[in-house]
Amino acid sequence: MSLDLEAIKARAEAATSGPWEYQGIGEIVARGILLTTDLADDADAEFIAHARTDVPLLASEIERLRARLMKYEAD
Repeated sequence: MSLDLEAIKARAEAATSGPWEYQGIGEIVARGILLTTDLADDADAEFIAHARTDVPLLASEIERLRARLMKYEAD
């Protein structure tokens, strides 16, 4: 599987700005907008809600580490 970081970042930037919050009973709130889910598992809903802030942070860390790796490979 290939990591297309630019596509991941584009999807994150296009989504409703965060943070998102899981409020239980299949409800995730994003900037006051209620998103309902069919998820029966609270852990899945928490994962989705946190993805809004986690994905950009992870993408930023990947970029930082790639830049550092490129620096070491150039030396």
